[in-house]
Amino acid sequence: MTTHALTLVGESYAGTYIPSVARGIYLNNKAMLPNYDGTPRFVVPLYGIAIGNGKIDALTQSAAIPDWAYWHGLIDMGTKDFFKSEWKRCMKNLNSGNYGPGVEPEPFHSFSLRGDCGIFDNMLGAAGADTLPAPFDSGPNIYEYSTWDAYAADGGNGTVGKFYNNPKVQEALNIPQHRRKSAGHHWEGCIPEVDPSWVSTDPNDLTASPNFMDNDKPWSVTPYSKSGITV
Repeated sequence: MTTHALTLVGESYAGTYIPSVARGIYLNNKAMLPNYDGTPRFVVPLYGIAIGNGKIDALTQSAAIPDWAYWHGLIDMGTKDFFKSEWKRCMKNLNSGNYGPGVEPEPFHSFSLRGDCGIFDNMLGAAGADTLPAPFDSGPNIYEYSTWDAYAADGGNGTVGKFYNNPKVQEALNIPQHRRKSAGHHWEGCIPEVDPSWVSTDPNDLTASPNFMDNDKPWSVTPYSKSGITV
C-alpha cells in the first residue's frame, strides 16, 4: 500500500459501508493524529471509491421502490398504492419511535437499513418470485429486474455465490490455492446477519460521496446502477 493507491470498491449493501469507511480514512489522513500507541500515523493513499448498484441512502431509495416497480411493469397500480401506503405507515411509526417486532402488519416489519420495511422483498414476491415450480422458482434478479433467475441471487448457491465459487473466477481473482481448496472457504452472495455497528447513520457519512469531490484533493467517485433505481 505504500506504493499503490487504494480504491474502495463494492456493490449493493457495500454502498452503506464504503462512504463511511472512505470518509473515516480521509478525515484521519487530514488530521494526522498519532496512532493509539503514539506512533506516527500511516497516511493511507486513498484514490477514490466505486459503488455498483449501491444501497447508499435507504430512506430515499426504498421510498422509490413502489413507483419504480410499477413503471417497469413489475406490479400493477393497486399493488403500488398498497406498498406506498405501507411505506408511509412504516415511516410514521419510525419517526414517532414506534419501532420493533409486531409493529408493522405481516409480511412487513419495522424499518432497517438493510431490509427497509420489507417493501423490497415483497415487491419481488408480487412480481412473481417463488410462484413457478422448480427449477424456475426464484424470481426477478434483485440486481437486474429484467432478468429472471432460476435460483436466488443471495447465498452460497445463488447467482453471486455460484459466480465467485467458480474455480476459473477464483483463479482470475488470484485467490491463493490453499484458500481455493479449503473446505471452509466458501463465498456468499450476502451475509444475512449484518453487524449494525459497522454502519454509520451520520448524515455526513451518508452524503460523503459527493462531498469527496469538493475536498482539497481530487477524488475518483464512480457510482453505477444497472437497474436504474439505486444511484
